[in-house]
Amino acid sequence: MSFNQADRNIIRGGPGSSSQLNYDIYAELLCDMAIKATQPLDQQNQNSHHKEGAFTIGIFGSWGSGKTSLMARMKGDFEKLATQNQKYKTVWFNAWKYDDKLDIKNALIQTILSQICEDKTIALEDRKNIRKAALTYSVCAIKLAGILARGYVNAQTAGFINTQAIAKQFEMVVNPDENPHLINPYQFINNFENVFKNAVQSYVGNDGRLMIFIDDLDRCLPENALSVLECLKLHLDQSNCIFVIGIDKRIIEQAVGQRYPKELGITGREYIEKIINLNFFLSDKDQEEVKKRLLQGDLTFEYNNADQIWGMVAKATNSNIRKMQQFITAFYMIQEIVKKHNSTLANKLEEKRLTTEEKSIIEKTKIDWNTDNKYKFCKIILLQLNFPEFYDRLANNHKLMDQIYTAWKSKGGTDNDIDNGIDNLIKFKDEYPIFAQFLEDRNLIDFIVTYYKDGKIKNSDDWKVIQKLSQSVTYM
Repeated sequence: MSFNQADRNIIRGGPGSSSQLNYDIYAELLCDMAIKATQPLDQQNQNSHHKEGAFTIGIFGSWGSGKTSLMARMKGDFEKLATQNQKYKTVWFNAWKYDDKLDIKNALIQTILSQICEDKTIALEDRKNIRKAALTYSVCAIKLAGILARGYVNAQTAGFINTQAIAKQFEMVVNPDENPHLINPYQFINNFENVFKNAVQSYVGNDGRLMIFIDDLDRCLPENALSVLECLKLHLDQSNCIFVIGIDKRIIEQAVGQRYPKELGITGREYIEKIINLNFFLSDKDQEEVKKRLLQGDLTFEYNNADQIWGMVAKATNSNIRKMQQFITAFYMIQEIVKKHNSTLANKLEEKRLTTEEKSIIEKTKIDWNTDNKYKFCKIILLQLNFPEFYDRLANNHKLMDQIYTAWKSKGGTDNDIDNGIDNLIKFKDEYPIFAQFLEDRNLIDFIVTYYKDGKIKNSDDWKVIQKLSQSVTYM
């Protein structure tokens, strides 16, 4: 099968057509609001080039909701708005690349300053000063970390490690006489806000903007995510910058909860309000909206009217585009494996030397790709991709869905009133130790009972075939 662009987007997890998801509208609006929010309020302020500091936009959404796609669209739109008099530049920082580094703040600052230094329109002397500032910040950050580390080591080793010797070796790396800031790194870090402000101004001028995109922050450790956000306020806030941050809001709430004791009463929401000026939430998309987009390719052509399959997919994934793309790819591979498997068996059956018994054995290994089996594979792949712990438990107990469904019905669950049975199951979960741990996941139970009759696993042999194939195309 030849793949078109829609198929390639599904397999690669690409954004597809942004217009279908309104990203073109979102991007245009967000860029316009950011520019207006950073303009002087009156002519007097404009003449004095008065600035109120950086402006920060938070693009919030769950994993796979399209944050990166929207930010990429914003990047292109913002750059197109540039004129000869108004320079609109962009920087893209992938935070996840630096999650395991000593100082993710330093990585962000070095990324921005290094791009500024690459611009040959900036005076050579200015570029030299920016490079020096970047190097000084980096060395100061490392030096401060070293001071803290030496203090920690000295306290923990009761003086057995000669921290003075370590400090002496460090001082040999740089020459304080050439850069006096290295003598007092605290002072340089405290004053870096103005250094950064001047560097950005030399890059975009008084009337320009530098839009900095911070992507994949929600893949970082929660503490590192906080560190990046705090850097924006502590070191970069007075610049002519617009920061656009893509993140799952829950990551920040988790990080705030880990850092601050509950007694202090600091919530994730309050924290975000202090850092981010404009909040924009990307919700999971409407089922029909996503279905229309994903049905453009050949991968999904034969399922255009398979409402039952699409209903299962939408419920298990909450119509999350990335998760639906993963399912489509896995389901297509299963289908092709079955076709090639059966084709190979058909060729073997044509061999004249086979006995009747041998032919019978081969026939039994054939996999029927009928409607019922399609539903079975659909259900199991969705469980594996979206509820992996439950899928693992099925390996030892293929009747687990039967047991949950029976319990749900005994608690008043019906096709017309699914929620009542789920509520009672959760309320009396102690009665069901075998699957009590899964009752907290309402989406899982809803999916199981709603589609219990579609593709029902009949026996252990039935399960073994499905399990073997599902493991071949999805990760554990």
